[in-house]
Amino acid sequence: MSLLEERISKIHEFADKGYDTAKMADEMGLTIRTIKYYANLCGIKIQRKSKYKRNPEISKINEEIVLFSIDAPYNGVTTLEEIGKTFHLTKERARQILEDYGINFKDLKREKKKREKQKYQELSYVLKQYTLKKAEEEKGLLYRKAIERNLDMKKTWNLLDPEKIFNLLKVYGKAKQKGEKLSLEELSKETGIKSSTFLGKLLKELGLEPMYGARDKPRRLTNEQIEKINLLYKTQLSPFDIGSFMNLPEYIISQRWYRINKDLNAKNTKRGLTKNFYFRKNRTYLTYRLASRTYQDIDENRKYKLGFSLEEIAELNNTIEEAVKYAVEKRKEIEPEIKEVLRILYPGKRIGRPYITARLRK
Repeated sequence: MSLLEERISKIHEFADKGYDTAKMADEMGLTIRTIKYYANLCGIKIQRKSKYKRNPEISKINEEIVLFSIDAPYNGVTTLEEIGKTFHLTKERARQILEDYGINFKDLKREKKKREKQKYQELSYVLKQYTLKKAEEEKGLLYRKAIERNLDMKKTWNLLDPEKIFNLLKVYGKAKQKGEKLSLEELSKETGIKSSTFLGKLLKELGLEPMYGARDKPRRLTNEQIEKINLLYKTQLSPFDIGSFMNLPEYIISQRWYRINKDLNAKNTKRGLTKNFYFRKNRTYLTYRLASRTYQDIDENRKYKLGFSLEEIAELNNTIEEAVKYAVEKRKEIEPEIKEVLRILYPGKRIGRPYITARLRK
């Protein structure tokens, strides 16, 4: 006879004797829920009302198990198996007893973790306030702010020497009082924070704006601008070059072009990450934007007889003399491509020069 058949047979026997589910559960070592399940499965009718009261000793032991289980997560007991071994029960029987009292051991463990986390947060807050108070007493409010920035960082690699942050706040405050405007590069030299990009992020974390003011967000593109950007996709210029001619950020041009490249046939729309005029020496690129500015400086130098050499023009444009010479040598090849872009940007106007003149801006 299998275990299931044996249990069903006993339930039949106890039902004939008039036992209720509670008495059957005590006799068979099962839960009331399990007895009801077997009875419903086999259509056994069990007496509902009974004068029988559960064995007080068993109830007392069960209560001890429940009380022990409630405190178990805080006493290093983390599994039902450990609870069962303590009271010489199986893991399943321990679970059944807790279930009869409406307790889920997993919920007890979750509650323990929640309380531990809450205690940790409370302790961290107290320690943070104490540290900030000591910092303020030692060197003032600015040093407190420097320490607070590091304490708010979740990742350790974002930490910075608080003395550098303190120094940055002092330099920034003095410049503000005097009405001076320091660039990120100047602030970098003053504070010893080498990366100007990181310095800009640091100012934002501290709730400060760069000295040159917050950058204006680009306005929403007009339909005319979108149409021009789409037409310029067929030219040889990069988003960087187009952005400089249209006075728009490079990423806006790249986003519009990405949509075109995604929608059209890839065979007809393949283009590199850049479409610069490839001249490279000492990691210096001659872009169409740089070529356009170089031609403007050369033409104005000649027109107004300023007497600048090619070396001085190169220095003016923050490039090398070889790049300027190459632009002059290849002007007949580069100039038509720049003019093509200007014709799209300024339709209906005569384009005589490979750069934006005052007449075109009107």
